[in-house]
Amino acid sequence: MPKLLLAVPETYDSVTRPIIYDVTRQLFAWTGLPPDTPILYPSAHGTVQQPGSERLQEPLKAELAFNDQVSVEVDETVEQDRILSTAVLYPDNLFIFRDPRVETILKPVYSSTEVTINFKFRSVDEVKAKRWREQMRVRVSQLRDVLLIDIRYAYQIPPAALLVLREIHRLMENIAGYGDTFAHWFGEHVTPAATVESNLSGEQMQVAFTEHQMRIVGMWDFEGAPEPGSKEDEGDTWTIGVAFKFRYDKPVSVVMDYPQMIHNQVIRLRDDTLPFNPDQVSKHYSLSAYFFEHFNKARALEGMLKGPEIVGNEGLRFPRWDEFLPKSTAPWYIRIFSGMISLDLAEGRNPRRLMRLDRLPEGYTMSERMKAFVEGEAPYMTRLFYSVFSCNLYLSNDIQPDGSIEVDPDLNVLTTFDPNPRARFHVWLGLCYNWRFLSPAALARLMANFDILQLIVNGLWPDLPSCCLPYAIGSSNQTSSASMACLMNGGADGANGMLDTGMKTVETFYVQSISEDA
Repeated sequence: MPKLLLAVPETYDSVTRPIIYDVTRQLFAWTGLPPDTPILYPSAHGTVQQPGSERLQEPLKAELAFNDQVSVEVDETVEQDRILSTAVLYPDNLFIFRDPRVETILKPVYSSTEVTINFKFRSVDEVKAKRWREQMRVRVSQLRDVLLIDIRYAYQIPPAALLVLREIHRLMENIAGYGDTFAHWFGEHVTPAATVESNLSGEQMQVAFTEHQMRIVGMWDFEGAPEPGSKEDEGDTWTIGVAFKFRYDKPVSVVMDYPQMIHNQVIRLRDDTLPFNPDQVSKHYSLSAYFFEHFNKARALEGMLKGPEIVGNEGLRFPRWDEFLPKSTAPWYIRIFSGMISLDLAEGRNPRRLMRLDRLPEGYTMSERMKAFVEGEAPYMTRLFYSVFSCNLYLSNDIQPDGSIEVDPDLNVLTTFDPNPRARFHVWLGLCYNWRFLSPAALARLMANFDILQLIVNGLWPDLPSCCLPYAIGSSNQTSSASMACLMNGGADGANGMLDTGMKTVETFYVQSISEDA
């Protein structure tokens, strides 16, 4: 499923500035300043807001050049020690949009940010300024230099996320729809913290999410008391500077996760482009990363299959851009291919028929001999370990129980139930690589077709020692039982069989010898 990492359109005016104003007014109460003390906080361009220019704002009294005033300068830096622990694709953060019916979610990404607010308190005279400084000294002596603050802000939804959501809603209503408008559907599945923001004139409205972070630890960046300050050039005003620091989680991006098929329709932004870039699918590992991939449960037996389209046990993907990675697979089976299924909903057609195993996209075919063998395995491959092949049906990413599908003699894969056109299906065909688990009848059918067994062994284990290779009985197509036992359990000379899947480690014992002269 595609995962989009979309940057929040704007964070300075919607996140940073509201937080600074909020924290500054909370510090007024702690330092004893009047709550209506003007705050001079220049924008990124060095300009300040014209007093009384906000909508629905009460008229302000005149602000003269020598009145009490607090000017603010802000330094905002990303906390370097927590960059690698930033939760991006991990399920750490709450959803801001979620519709489980179409497996679509949006959740924010936060970056730990350290903020330093540099205050400059301008008082009408020196006496008032130094009295304010002494009050701060008294509070620090009471161990009140560390504060718990609350912050409130809002961040906008990325425009690209809204574009994809609109396309998802259109496809939902195109086939087996619910009869909902986009506004109703969005409102039913978005977080209650969603709101609408605009500029000062009430225009350019956009969807935003309000948040409230509580009990953030902040502290004054001085020892004992602030600096004494100094007199300004003109008048009797006195200025004292002080800094306050805190850390918070700043929303910087939004992760969007959605399926590539909505109600039996592939989602596209343009009809002339693929839904996903195939060049981004194949993995390229460094040497150390490649070795660690052997411990990945989803890619066990990495490197056993080679070829232009086969990478490890990832097998073939139809279509190639489909990143289907199920939650679970048939144990001891390796994927041959998986296919995204589009139901045939046309009138007079059979929606239960999903695909044919011998007619794959992009020109992949079976040889006549392999096709004949697979046709004989068709009645058994939908039951686990009853065949060397395993054919499974997936609803979303969940494997369905035995009996959900059947394979007819013509290799048609059919469901045993009427499929829901709103659902998302995959067919997964796997090949068993631990034949100890196969039923005796499945193993007997495999041994009765030596040419097929030889093809499978050479494909899975091209470097198998010659002493463990199977051989036929005379000129027949029956596999020798002795060679089969050697293949599965290892040779008499100690060579490993194909099913020796245990991990081998080396234990080293160190002996330190200390000699003393007699």
